[in-house]
Amino acid sequence: MLTPNEKEVLIDLKTIIDTFNYRMLLIGAGARRLIFDIPFDLNARATRDWDITISIKNWTEYEALRDRIIGSQLFKITAVQHRFIHVKTEIEVDIIPFGEIGEPYQQIEWKDGNLMNIMGFVEAFENSSVRLIDGREFSVVDIPSLIILKFFAWNDNQKAKHWQDIDFILTNYDSVSIDNRIYDELSNELADGIIKYQDAGVYLIGKDIQKRLKVKTLEKLKEILLILTNDFSGYEDGRGEFSKKIIILQQAINS
Repeated sequence: MLTPNEKEVLIDLKTIIDTFNYRMLLIGAGARRLIFDIPFDLNARATRDWDITISIKNWTEYEALRDRIIGSQLFKITAVQHRFIHVKTEIEVDIIPFGEIGEPYQQIEWKDGNLMNIMGFVEAFENSSVRLIDGREFSVVDIPSLIILKFFAWNDNQKAKHWQDIDFILTNYDSVSIDNRIYDELSNELADGIIKYQDAGVYLIGKDIQKRLKVKTLEKLKEILLILTNDFSGYEDGRGEFSKKIIILQQAINS
């Protein structure tokens, strides 16, 4: 379950963001815990940080929101433009903007010059679900969209935590009770030997990804998957095993 401190941070933040009527979505490893680890009693990489994204027009609006957050005295600034610390709990929150602010290239540039790809955020919002946290409604990324955003995050900074989070979900996806979907949607592929039953969960996620992504986003994701398989396939550790799962994803996406 979420801790009381985590709930307090999220509610404090949502209360501020709601005054602007911005759309807010929980993403990142915190969202993974909310939609995957906790419901299915799984133990993954621990995190106390939270990541959210908001649909916003420009940097003027983002700075106005940033000023409101700091002015509330509930959060304090850090050296990183998009990172805030909840004063009472010391929990970090990253607030990532997307939407018109990233046009026309679906990319934002922070003050320090770092670039961030925001492809997949629109699709993540379109496929999000609502979860209640202490009676308040929060939009939360779903499993396929979380995986998509994690791939793009890895492509931006190559941090191991991103592919490790993806690998954890792909490895444990059979905990989500997908047997009915496997037989309903993949009976032909199984009968023809295109996929093995033990790979069916990963294949289903690949099909879900294929169905929801816009053409340009899907093409960019395919490039990232190719880079990952090329970089990781030669290893005999977790990276090598992960690359095998990526190949199954590629097979589904290209089907």
